[in-house]
Amino acid sequence: MTNARLEELRTKFQENPRRYFAPFANELRKAGDTAQAISVCRAHLSGQPGHVSGHIVLGQALYEAGEANEVGPDVRPSGVAGLLGCHVFRRPEQGGGRARLGRLYRSVHS
Repeated sequence: MTNARLEELRTKFQENPRRYFAPFANELRKAGDTAQAISVCRAHLSGQPGHVSGHIVLGQALYEAGEANEVGPDVRPSGVAGLLGCHVFRRPEQGGGRARLGRLYRSVHS
């Protein structure tokens, strides 16, 4: 079955990739194509490192692909929103959220 929303975003992405890469990648992720979602995000985040929603979609796709440990190198948050985005993608077995968030904050700002 064709996902109409995915096809709509694919067309918009082809017309304006800078604007539509995150929604397109998110729809790819929702459709189960995490590898393509990760690829799209990485390709476009290199040119737009401050694109918060792009980092969030990348983090979600990495988590769903079982590559949550990859979130750290790709996400270099410069503010609270980025830190909270990273916090959302931690695995439950990684321990307490506040301690992890504090360690992440110190690693980015040291």
